[in-house]
Amino acid sequence: MSILGYFKFYWTDDIDKMNKNLITYIFLFFLIAVNGFFLVTYMTDGNKKQPTASEQPSNFIAKELGFDKGQLQQFRKITRKHRRSIRELSMENRGLKKQLWNSLADSTKKENQIDAITSLMGQIQQQKEQKTFYYFKDVERICTKKQRLKLQEIIKEALNKSEATHERPKFFEHKDE
Repeated sequence: MSILGYFKFYWTDDIDKMNKNLITYIFLFFLIAVNGFFLVTYMTDGNKKQPTASEQPSNFIAKELGFDKGQLQQFRKITRKHRRSIRELSMENRGLKKQLWNSLADSTKKENQIDAITSLMGQIQQQKEQKTFYYFKDVERICTKKQRLKLQEIIKEALNKSEATHERPKFFEHKDE
């Protein structure tokens, strides 16, 4: 083999290696870019800013009703008690959900056990709805006649809005759900 043929052989071999490496690097860069895009897109949606104290649904109600200091103190006490009881129910419901979904892999779970778990979950949801109703009854008790009318308007508006959007009204939401 001549010297020129020798260099030509190695030269084409190097070009083939470079082309293979270039394709690999381009593919790698593409994958990194796509992963970066999805990370930014999906991670930012899940990390929505938590509402500040003034944006909390309970503060919205207190502000709209124009509570005086005494009413505000009672309202905060009622709200703390309500949130605590809802949090306990939510934790209990979370435990039942774990049991339910863990039973998916457990072939020994019988249908009546699954029915019992879902029935308990339904009872907890019923309790949450009742507690929320009585929470608003307690709030209504500390209101003046004018404030009661305003509270009823707020609730009616929220319920009508939720029917149109099929979403739960914001001030009915609980952080721990």
